[in-house]
Amino acid sequence: IIDNETTYISDFTFQNYNYFDPCINLDKWDIKNGDLTLSDCHFYNITEARCIYITKSDFKVSIQNCEFTNITVTFDNANGMYSKTPDGASIYCISSADVKITGCTFTNNYASSCGGAIYGEIQAIDINSCTFVNCATTKDDNNAKGGAIYLDGKLMNTEEMFYYNVFVNCSSYVGGALYIY
Repeated sequence: IIDNETTYISDFTFQNYNYFDPCINLDKWDIKNGDLTLSDCHFYNITEARCIYITKSDFKVSIQNCEFTNITVTFDNANGMYSKTPDGASIYCISSADVKITGCTFTNNYASSCGGAIYGEIQAIDINSCTFVNCATTKDDNNAKGGAIYLDGKLMNTEEMFYYNVFVNCSSYVGGALYIY
């Protein structure tokens, strides 16, 4: 347990990972009244596992200048633990999470359902100054939305920031780069 501190994780590399558990499952971390900063981390060739997973937290998370390349999620409730659908290949962020993503690059990210790179609930996530290249969901299913980002705004109770992002060649059945519900 880390209490009243800012924890920094920097310059980590996750490569050639093919397992259903996320590379970083922040739901299992215990940082009380503190913050977590992930900076300059690299995720390459991750298949069937999200890079970062968070659905609850007692701490704020900042993801800065990280790189997510060749990330794919296509399973459908493979082990029943981390999501019922293959959404958000790189980052899955919902519920009471408080995440700020800044200056990250997402290249060749694919999720067979929603949010090729990121699936999030609006009240849980800010995304700023990021670049999304060749991010996609399936183009054959009208339930597939947000080639790069899917944001669910049904429970929106706060104002979130979303600015200075760049999208290049992103695609989906609905919402080529971005879908906000």
